[in-house]
Amino acid sequence: MKVLTHFATDPSLRLRVRFEVAPEGGLPPNRLEEIQAALRELGLDPMGLNWKAEA
Repeated sequence: MKVLTHFATDPSLRLRVRFEVAPEGGLPPNRLEEIQAALRELGLDPMGLNWKAEA
C-alpha cells in the first residue's frame, strides 16, 4: 500500500480488485444484497458483480 500513497492525489489512479467465491448452490439473494451494500460503502460500483443465483 505504501507505493499507492505516492499516487493518491493523481486523478489517473485506477485500482482493480477481483475476488472469487463459489459456494455450493450459489449465493442467496440476501447475501448478494449485503455484498452490494458493502461495496457501495467502500465507494465501489457493485454493478460489476458476476454471480450465480442459489439453485
